[in-house]
Amino acid sequence: MSVNEKKHERIFTVAVVGPEDLVAKTLRLNNRFPALKLQGCPYAEEAEVANLVRSLHHQVDIILFTGQVAYQRAAMEITSDTPMLYVPYTISWLYPSLFRLKERADLTTLTIDSFPRTVIDEAYTALGLDADNIYAQEEQALGGKNIILNFHRNYYLKGLSSGAITCWRSIYKELVNLGIPCDLSLPTEGPIIETLDKAFLIGESVRNKESQVVVGLIEINNSALVTSEYDLQRLQVEIYATILDYVKEIDGYLIATGINSYLFFTTRGLFERSTDWGTSMPLLNLVKERFKLPIQVGVGFGLTAQQAGTHARVALNKTKENGDNCCFVLMEDKRLLGPLGCARPIQYELATTDQEVLEQAEAAGISSISLKRVAACMSSLGKETFSANDLAPVLGVSLRSTHRLLNQLAGIGYVQVVGEEKLASKGRPRQLYKLSL
Repeated sequence: MSVNEKKHERIFTVAVVGPEDLVAKTLRLNNRFPALKLQGCPYAEEAEVANLVRSLHHQVDIILFTGQVAYQRAAMEITSDTPMLYVPYTISWLYPSLFRLKERADLTTLTIDSFPRTVIDEAYTALGLDADNIYAQEEQALGGKNIILNFHRNYYLKGLSSGAITCWRSIYKELVNLGIPCDLSLPTEGPIIETLDKAFLIGESVRNKESQVVVGLIEINNSALVTSEYDLQRLQVEIYATILDYVKEIDGYLIATGINSYLFFTTRGLFERSTDWGTSMPLLNLVKERFKLPIQVGVGFGLTAQQAGTHARVALNKTKENGDNCCFVLMEDKRLLGPLGCARPIQYELATTDQEVLEQAEAAGISSISLKRVAACMSSLGKETFSANDLAPVLGVSLRSTHRLLNQLAGIGYVQVVGEEKLASKGRPRQLYKLSL
């Protein structure tokens, strides 16, 4: 690899989330991974994790947790498409805790949380110790802090255990206050290095994904503003220059394919960042504000230029079905995202072989694609119950059509009427629906 190639090689930012000492321990390993830029994100209490991860959304490429406790807390409370991984519980975590605890407790009668039973049995077999009276609490995500604390305390108070090993700092403090012999198990350098290796492989996968070909098709209707051939030519030049400015920002290549149509090429990583990961489409606003003209955009992702081009054409047709001033994106796995440029872009599969979905769609009298889109629209509302007035703008159809569709879905049990919403102004109450399948 040449010097210039190394200079422009993508460096992936990894947020290291964990207690301050473990974050510092991880950051000291950064020189072993020149393709990764480790960014310390320490927390004082586990309760801070969810808000901390929310603040990192799309600010970093990967989120690495120094332990599974924080990872599971974040995974339960938030949804993020940023890759997340954690330092797994391995036998090397357990050995130091057993060594530190051996003078204060009987190692054959302990309570141990978080570690898989297989890891505990492996460690005890290697040490030649009996593990029959070792009590394990593996399901920390379902148990939660209080249940895990009670697990340690109850076994100790009943005389069934002589001490505890925990991976929770907050529980460790509680156990110390209760006078229970205990040790806080922390990751050693080996598991951290293995997890950083995984982060590097994820980065390579992201790099390959970001280099996918993207094809965009643009159509603009400028006939309404044209009064002469000269005006038409000048308007075309101005529109071309505006689109070219946008394509230049995403380091793409632009071709005018007709009087009102254009085609551009770029890569997935550049396009996703320009659209804030599928939540906006800057070009729509540029054309709309400068020229007051309707614009339709279809974008295709693909492993080859041919696949991306085909997907762009399908996406443009979906845009035309939806209306002006929006954009749909068809991904390489045939998931459709859009419309970009609206408050709530949705994502759904453009084809399905799921027999249950096919049967439900047939029973409702609509296509399977329409059913998948409706379900995605309902989910995008972010509410347990919703009215036809809530759903209609997201579907992009009239209120009457939405009412008819909901009645069809209610008839097959796909949605159910759960109540009414009384309005402050005069008018009939709105029926509230809930997705039931």
